[in-house]
Amino acid sequence: MSKLDYRNIEKVPGRCGGRAVVASTRIRVSAILTCY
Repeated sequence: MSKLDYRNIEKVPGRCGGRAVVASTRIRVSAILTCY
């Protein structure tokens, strides 16, 4: 799953810290899912 997430992040347009935001949000979502 991590590889697919990185590919999706690369497709995101290079906005001001856009990739960082997407990465952080995905990490939080994955962490929440693992907790459940």
